Amino acid sequence: MKIRKIEVFPVNLKLAVPLHSAHARYNVTRDVYIKVLTDEGIVGYGATAPKFYITGETQESVVAVLKDYLIPTVLGEDPFDLEKIHARMDKAIRYNNAAKTAIDLALHDIIGKSLKLPVYKVLGGCYRKEMAAFDLIGFVSPQEAAEIAAAKVAQGFRDLKVKVGQGEKEDLARVEAVRNAAPAAGLKVDANQSWHPKEAVRIIREMEAFGVEVAEQPVPVGQTEGLAYVRRRVNALVMADEAVKSIGDAMELIRAQAADAFNIKIAKVGGLYKAKKIAALAEAAGMPCMAGCTIENNLVDAAAAHFFAATKNVIYNEIKAPTWIIDDPAQGLVITDGMVKVPEGPGLGLVIDERLFLQQA
Repeated sequence: MKIRKIEVFPVNLKLAVPLHSAHARYNVTRDVYIKVLTDEGIVGYGATAPKFYITGETQESVVAVLKDYLIPTVLGEDPFDLEKIHARMDKAIRYNNAAKTAIDLALHDIIGKSLKLPVYKVLGGCYRKEMAAFDLIGFVSPQEAAEIAAAKVAQGFRDLKVKVGQGEKEDLARVEAVRNAAPAAGLKVDANQSWHPKEAVRIIREMEAFGVEVAEQPVPVGQTEGLAYVRRRVNALVMADEAVKSIGDAMELIRAQAADAFNIKIAKVGGLYKAKKIAALAEAAGMPCMAGCTIENNLVDAAAAHFFAATKNVIYNEIKAPTWIIDDPAQGLVITDGMVKVPEGPGLGLVIDERLFLQQA
């Protein structure tokens, strides 16, 4: 089997509710879909969700990198040759992991469809078929945060993640409001690199009084020693997110003992193939992982579901696209009573409505 043609579709997807975090305000997510055609008639769909503060990419840069660097590199290749194709993409252009993710996911979709198997079977088989999700609360007032938390718990969500980094007073009030509204929920916070190490220690310790279990990326990327400083001084699990974009990043953090856990976002690390490698390193170090997701489309979130289904040390997931995205071109990923179900069809297991691509062409 050979890759014959790849089509690229930038697609802007509206959010059901706006999100405000330490780095950005979102009303839409500006994503990119691709369609890969093979000489045997099997079609694979891939997608990505570039976020500038995570990988430095935008929708425009992803489209340009795909068309000018990655597509010419992979045309004519066998979709099953993932190691070779990733090596060729990395040689063609450094970094640009969100762009590479679109190719990676489409190839996994093709492989699964060719074998008539869901992607999680290709990734190592089924360890679990569902996982509890946690939903996200952005920079809103304490009253609104409490209302959102209560509503999410009523919908069956067991865990909540609160965006912080707006200001110590505001952050603590928001976290306290969420705890009071959802006393039994697991509670995580995400500072998106907002604090310096000593500040992070002080604030996380205060938040631990409200039962915060996980503090995600409290300090800026590049401050590995600072992250380790925080980890040694708080009780909450310190999770690296923006700091782990590659296998090399994972090794550096493990050697420095700078994190308790990794947030492995598929679009951040370059796709499922590399996500599994990073998870294997984490497993060897005794570290749990999260199948992380930005605000992104169903297709990338579905890939994360296949990832958690096939990876033992992925114990958290933050899949949320089915409840956050309006008119997603990909359907088949569901969250029921707070549980994410892995799609069971061949490939990524989704039905793609190409008309939603063409509306924005």
